Amino acid sequence: MDVLRLNIVVPIVGASGLYIALAMLTSANRFFLRANPGFPSIYDSGVRYLRDAEHGSQASPDNELWLTIPDAVRYGGADCKVLAAWRAAELLEQGELAAPFLIEPPPGSRLWHVVVRREDGTLEDPSKILGMKGPA
Repeated sequence: MDVLRLNIVVPIVGASGLYIALAMLTSANRFFLRANPGFPSIYDSGVRYLRDAEHGSQASPDNELWLTIPDAVRYGGADCKVLAAWRAAELLEQGELAAPFLIEPPPGSRLWHVVVRREDGTLEDPSKILGMKGPA
């Protein structure tokens, strides 16, 4: 499969910057799904929740890869941002309004958690469904 790999710097810190990056990743995943009709759904693909360090996609703490669907499959899984952008893309392609949604980190932490906000307002957590242990 031919791919174009880009390094993109989002010049906005915090939730706003994360939402921009999540929107870009979700859009890329939508294009992939359109180009690959019949591709297995996230829950039928065999991927599982993996922290970045578990699959080696993070070059350094400040240089994190945001994997698209084919890379998540290649690594056998991905973290919450990748899984949420994949699931949101699936739902959007099925005609449901959905989007990745940020859960603020607890006090003293810098780690955001990403889930999917469904059209009816419910939150779906692909990471938990695919094996994430412990609190978000």
